[in-house]
Amino acid sequence: MQQNEKEAIAIMRKKKKGFLLYNDQSDIFNQLSDEEAGKLIKHIFAYVRGEKENNPDDKYLKLAFAPIRATLIRDALKYQEKCKLNSEIAKKRWKNEKINANECERILTDTKYTDRDRDKEKEKEREKEREREREKNKEETFSSIGDIMDDIKKN
Repeated sequence: MQQNEKEAIAIMRKKKKGFLLYNDQSDIFNQLSDEEAGKLIKHIFAYVRGEKENNPDDKYLKLAFAPIRATLIRDALKYQEKCKLNSEIAKKRWKNEKINANECERILTDTKYTDRDRDKEKEKEREKEREREREKNKEETFSSIGDIMDDIKKN
């Protein structure tokens, strides 16, 4: 198990109450029988709780689990970064008794700058980030699938 994966499992187990499955992952479940899909979802929950290693016994489940595992790890590490950033912002804000609004990115200094304007900018940034994540996820998925195929060939 890689260090990132161990760190992600620790985050999922201790800090997060839930995890996300994405609509594009439904294709994986749709290609499995009901029994296999049930085994896969049970394996996902056990993995998130830290009860199982990342390798299911069944080679098809192993292949189906790889992209989901990569997404779970990515999301957990992203969550940790968001927590760190929020902590730093809060510490910066309350560092001094006198608050300088220019020091904190969440306190607006220009009252003409509306929430709607800010939301539009954030949405553009989020869309760019989503696109980068999609590309990264594709690369991780193909890498994971290649590793699994190598393992299957060895067995």
